[in-house]
Amino acid sequence: MKKSMLMFLCVSMISVTVFAGGNRADGGTAAGDRIHIMIPLFRPEAPSQNAPLWAGLERLTGERLDIQFVPSDSYNERLNITIAANELPHAFCVIEHKSNSFVSAAAGGMFWELGDAIRNAPNLSMNLDAAVLVNASTNGRNYLIPRTRITTRSAYNYRKDWLEQLGLQAPETLTDIYNIIRAFATQNPGGAGNSFGLITAANDEGIWGLSIVAVTNGAGNGYIEQNGQLVPSFSTPQYFETLQFFKRLYDERLINQDFATIRQERGFELLNAEQGGMYFGNSDEIVSRFEPLLNGKRAANPNIELQDLWDFNARIRSSDGVVRIPGGVGFYGGFVFPRTRLRTEAEFQRVFNIFDKFDSDEGRNLIQWGIEGVHFSYNNGIAQQIMTPTFQTDVGTFWQLGVTYSTNSGSIRGVLSPMQERTRSDQIVNQRYAIMDLTYPFISPTFVSRNAELRSIIADATIQYVMGHINEAGYWAAVERWRASGGQQIIDEYTQAFITSR
Repeated sequence: MKKSMLMFLCVSMISVTVFAGGNRADGGTAAGDRIHIMIPLFRPEAPSQNAPLWAGLERLTGERLDIQFVPSDSYNERLNITIAANELPHAFCVIEHKSNSFVSAAAGGMFWELGDAIRNAPNLSMNLDAAVLVNASTNGRNYLIPRTRITTRSAYNYRKDWLEQLGLQAPETLTDIYNIIRAFATQNPGGAGNSFGLITAANDEGIWGLSIVAVTNGAGNGYIEQNGQLVPSFSTPQYFETLQFFKRLYDERLINQDFATIRQERGFELLNAEQGGMYFGNSDEIVSRFEPLLNGKRAANPNIELQDLWDFNARIRSSDGVVRIPGGVGFYGGFVFPRTRLRTEAEFQRVFNIFDKFDSDEGRNLIQWGIEGVHFSYNNGIAQQIMTPTFQTDVGTFWQLGVTYSTNSGSIRGVLSPMQERTRSDQIVNQRYAIMDLTYPFISPTFVSRNAELRSIIADATIQYVMGHINEAGYWAAVERWRASGGQQIIDEYTQAFITSR
């Protein structure tokens, strides 16, 4: 608590000036001013302001847009600075809608409440799912436009060409997953001295991909009902069994040994460099993350396609034979509109309308397909992507502005790549196997105020256990420390909200 508060106080003293261009002295926005928007960047390179798609979005909205792309690994840090600073963009994306900084700012009146605006918006009112709006609410009120996502994106992703080279079958069980990881690490199917089978990294929850395996193994997704209480999945025996699985991989040098010191972006760099052949993440990331690998392979074989290199299976069975897939909250962050920057109803509505236009048929088409002749072409009236670096840099980045395009693709009838079709259809089927976090609709005041501090206890313990720095007793001691430091209060608050909702 003290550490997070100190950070908040420190960043509040930092003056952010990158959004200052085009501002009025009173902090509002006048006709002709650029509209400043901040979104996360999940690719190595941001599109140029001269990109045709940028101009297309400005034509769509009738506004001059200044879009700040912030690398995803540092986005939350920049967000804390932005919220605490004297100047804000007109709209920006919040990833963690239950973070202390966001909930406190919303409760303090920093953001416009969006309930009426969404209900009156011609596009958002039709396209946003009511259940998603509930999950995205804060104390019953909507302060952000949720960016909807398919709820079941997680999968076990692996190099298909390596699997075929070794004569192995596609995985169906966790035992198969282990055997493939071991084969990739020990038999060098890539022929380039790849060192590991699985690539992973550290994240805020502990270890990238661990939660996917934990759900498969029956640990629950985030929080699970046990004896009438909602308890965190990391306190279950099945979660600890999953830790043992990762520890075995680490001890046998089947995963990258530096995982604790790198983040997800570096993990994808290692996969593109063929230093590993499997990762646990979103299946649709295969489409957006492996352009460097594909381009390198095409130098020797111009006809090679992404589906020749990568494949995935989300429906992996645990030892009990059951398929369980993490179910997402139905959105990934959302856009907020600060009152300190948008002082009047008219100013707010002007910027809010931009996002409603992004969610029109024309807007979704732009975000999904880009500009005709640059990013896609028509063949007998059907759109076909032009798969070039321009498409990946532009469309693969601007899609972060989309609200419902991932679940409602617009009006253009087109041909997706085989991997896009496969991931999309598979994710829809997988919804029947979704295991949901039972706390999604609820707010725990203690979670909001102390989660960043408390989750580091568990994140550190998971990494320390896998690396052999603590034993089983040390891990369970960390869980008890979490409970004693406020975790039990979180359990009590979530449980009470859960019981009341029934």
